Amino acid sequence: MTQSLIGRNMLIEQVLRLFHFLIKFGYYSPDDIKNLLKPLINLLNGKNDKPFLPDAEKGSYSKESHKTVLAFKTKDRFEANINAEAIVNAKFQALEVLDLLFTFQFNTRLECFIAKFKTAELTTINKKSKFQSALCPLLEESFDAFDQSKSSIAIQKKAVKELKNMFDFTAYFDSEQITSILMDLTYYKYDKMVNKALALMNKFYSAKTKLFKSAVQAMVLITSDSCHVHREIARTMPILRRFSKAKLNEDQVKSLGAVLDRYTEYAAFFFVILQLQSSKMTIIPGRLKKM
Repeated sequence: MTQSLIGRNMLIEQVLRLFHFLIKFGYYSPDDIKNLLKPLINLLNGKNDKPFLPDAEKGSYSKESHKTVLAFKTKDRFEANINAEAIVNAKFQALEVLDLLFTFQFNTRLECFIAKFKTAELTTINKKSKFQSALCPLLEESFDAFDQSKSSIAIQKKAVKELKNMFDFTAYFDSEQITSILMDLTYYKYDKMVNKALALMNKFYSAKTKLFKSAVQAMVLITSDSCHVHREIARTMPILRRFSKAKLNEDQVKSLGAVLDRYTEYAAFFFVILQLQSSKMTIIPGRLKKM
């Protein structure tokens, strides 16, 4: 971006704001987003900014102008002034878009992660199948992550490789590039820019930890009771959808009330499970066990 072109920078800010909402409401496919990442990253990269355009006739900067440009790139672009506000606002809006894309990447990874374990669960039965997932051994009750035997380490390496490939496949950003750009943005003398850049840095590097924590919280279908709840909800949801579009008579109101009462009971059931998890307790048929 060019600091002297204030009107253009303000326009870029509004275009980025529109881009943010279009992504948020699903107007862009994953392939479209990947194609738009490069110009977004270029906008965020302050090293590409210039104080003014080069000489129109020569198409380049004079010696004196080159010194000014060099001083701008190394120091002046970080200073707070009236001309810099348009660029800062545009970059801040680009950071908002980047924040949304980090969330998009996280959701894609979580979906892929759960799908892999779902596939592993379905293929666990057929142990001799050549299509068996490398994650299948992790689902067996006998699996011990702390076992240091050669066979166990080989299984763990295969599983780690499978997960690493998943992370690489769902990566939208180059970690070194995005880290360099975010670190550069922390040198600007604008608090909102610094806070946002640091928050995104934390979000980027804590994403994997958050992914595994979210996956653990998603493991609700682990007992016969929770599986029953899942089947019951799958059975009654079409009834609720049908009732939501109809003018209900007295019998339908009673049926709807009965379904909602059951949902209230299920909510209480899962609340108890979450409470037990937070207190590090596990459910064992007939009793509770403290971890």
